[in-house]
Amino acid sequence: MSVKCLGKPTTPGDLRIIMVTSRHGEQDLKDKKECIIPRRYLELYGKQYFPLKGRGKIDESKNNCVNSIRRSKREPQLIGEVKTIGGKEKINDPTLLRLWLYGGKIYEVDRNDYDKKQVKLLILDFLDKEKRKFQKLEQKYDFKKEVDFG
Repeated sequence: MSVKCLGKPTTPGDLRIIMVTSRHGEQDLKDKKECIIPRRYLELYGKQYFPLKGRGKIDESKNNCVNSIRRSKREPQLIGEVKTIGGKEKINDPTLLRLWLYGGKIYEVDRNDYDKKQVKLLILDFLDKEKRKFQKLEQKYDFKKEVDFG
């Protein structure tokens, strides 16, 4: 039984802004416009993740990511890594039922047979161990003194 935190994904709230040049060229900054491209998926290290509904179906509702992140504050939300095959988006089967969104971060569990309650307990245990680890490191290196990393 192990849990690994993959990190905090970028969300639809993190807007991508693209500068569009005018037909007068790069020098004319007044004519550049900003275009906002909304995201339908979560992204982390170049990989895309979709919230899932049920066991393996992509949630393609309008605010799927925003709603999943909001719900993830209370309980883990099942997500899936997306791979594109022939222009069609599909869930990456080896990651099915192993990736969870909790507290706005993506966690990976080592098995695919846990339910939400078990995943939440595993994640909370992981976070508790991590907190204790950093408390020990603070005591070990006593951050009241200046630490020389040189």
